[in-house]
Amino acid sequence: MPQVVRRIDDIVYANYNVPTLQHQYRVLIQRDHDGGRGIDYVYQESDYVDAREYYTYDASQFALKPIGTHAELKRLIGINAAFERALRGKTVAPAQLRRLLTASELAQYQSEVTTEKHPSEIKYGEGMPSELKAYNIMVRDADFMNARYESMSGKASVGKAKYAHGTLTRFSTKAESLYESALERLEEIYSVASPYERYQLDTWMDREIDFERGVERKVGMEPETIPRVRGSRSSNALDSGLPKLSKRLKQQECALTALVYACCDIAFVLPASTENEVVLTPEQSAQMQTKLQRLLNPKRSEWD
Repeated sequence: MPQVVRRIDDIVYANYNVPTLQHQYRVLIQRDHDGGRGIDYVYQESDYVDAREYYTYDASQFALKPIGTHAELKRLIGINAAFERALRGKTVAPAQLRRLLTASELAQYQSEVTTEKHPSEIKYGEGMPSELKAYNIMVRDADFMNARYESMSGKASVGKAKYAHGTLTRFSTKAESLYESALERLEEIYSVASPYERYQLDTWMDREIDFERGVERKVGMEPETIPRVRGSRSSNALDSGLPKLSKRLKQQECALTALVYACCDIAFVLPASTENEVVLTPEQSAQMQTKLQRLLNPKRSEWD
């Protein structure tokens, strides 16, 4: 069971985590010294500002209870097979869920799949604001023109190519004009946005948008200073991290969660139900331990 719950953790992390990416690299925690690290030091997860948190699970806190019917045993065998499949990186098929879950459990699973609960879903689930889509295209066009200028300029500087007089200036001017138009469009979008719309816009931008500061503002029309929409692959993006928000991964997360609850309901006395706890004799407890070991043993598919 702990392995299955850790698998759910992996899916949740893969689907909802928003990495902190500056210039397309994860951001390291700033330290006053290197802590004795040499040049061959390999950074660990804990060295990053968005380091993943890991959790431990102990199934020993759950007391086993007698399994009352053959139907419950059959369901546990099927649930175990689904867990094995999930631990091998395979998906749990909808047909399996229909066989293994009760009607109420299946309805709960279907509700969980369609309900936004994770903060990343709430913030990014509706997708990029429509106003930013055109702006994003404008910035990409400007980046393309600037990349052409930089490529040509680089070749000319090392003698690999020659261009007619004014060609480089024309490309440079065109890139500047495109960046300027894009920034003007973004300022126009922000000027008519309501407070809630501005919150949505800010959620999708890679930096603070400070048009109201006038000449002191930090946003600009250069490749390094123009704001970029999250998800940008530009090396100039200050924070381009976005969650994956895959429907397939969410279905697998909800499916495994539903199966864990179903398994616990059949096989365990949960801590929250202590007033109705079933007291087992030593012989019954030993039998339940044997059954659980068989259930969780990936090499066994049948019960004796």
